[in-house]
Amino acid sequence: MNGKPVAPVCWKCGTPLDPGRAASLAAGGRIEFRESCGKCGSYLHCCMSCAHHDPKLHHECRASATTEYVPDKEKGNFCEEFRFEPHPGNAPRTKSRAEMERLFGDGKG
Repeated sequence: MNGKPVAPVCWKCGTPLDPGRAASLAAGGRIEFRESCGKCGSYLHCCMSCAHHDPKLHHECRASATTEYVPDKEKGNFCEEFRFEPHPGNAPRTKSRAEMERLFGDGKG
């Protein structure tokens, strides 16, 4: 890491949040329950963009002992433990899948 703060981005498409919104978050603002990405429309207040999300854990959540189970990690939720992760490691997954399909085909034929 070079010490520079990471710009907040959408977990799904990687689009940076509006600069005004990013400044609000940097100043301690919160992602609203129904807030979504301006480009792809994905919910931002969801497990996929939460600092507690960890696919290796039971229920995929580090805070699961204190939170209600959320079955769909990509949908908006009302979790009170939600902590927005400015640049979650979830977005590159689609790039990896595209690379696998390029190497091995899409498996549909």
